[in-house]
Amino acid sequence: MKSTSWFLLTTIAFVAGGCAVYYFYGYKDSLWIQGVSYVLVILGWLSLMFAIGSVHIQLREKHKAKPNLLIRLSNVLFFLIYPAGLVGLISGFVLLEQKKDERVEHVLSTGNVSLTTATVLRIEERRMKSTTHYYAIIQYRASGSKIEQAIKDDLRSYHKGDQVNIKYSMDHPDMFALLPL
Repeated sequence: MKSTSWFLLTTIAFVAGGCAVYYFYGYKDSLWIQGVSYVLVILGWLSLMFAIGSVHIQLREKHKAKPNLLIRLSNVLFFLIYPAGLVGLISGFVLLEQKKDERVEHVLSTGNVSLTTATVLRIEERRMKSTTHYYAIIQYRASGSKIEQAIKDDLRSYHKGDQVNIKYSMDHPDMFALLPL
């Protein structure tokens, strides 16, 4: 029982750790941060699904000789929990993305911000499985440092050398938002 508790706590820690990384640092233009957070969350969810599956198998083996209502109910629940877990995982990622965006919006609307002009350095193509997305890479000065960030630009409305007005957080200089023209 003690090892099951530790295993459960570990899976919760993986999910919570991945969510925290994405919530606090997901605004950065970093595939590494996104990758680490997604891997931690998925690893936690898969571990939890593995634990549920192993309990199901142990219960089924224990009562193998005399199938009863408990075993039938366990089989039904087992096959319902996995799709529900997948739906929960996907819903969790959607909710996490919304919460991250809300946090950025809150920091930029209530925190210490500064206004500046950023310059489009280049346009990048980022290929995904079946599509290509375009990003305008901008650069601006904040707290004495040059910061580069990406703006999704699938409509290709930005060009190298364009100037864009932004506001950024003085506490988190790489957290920014475009200002309306």
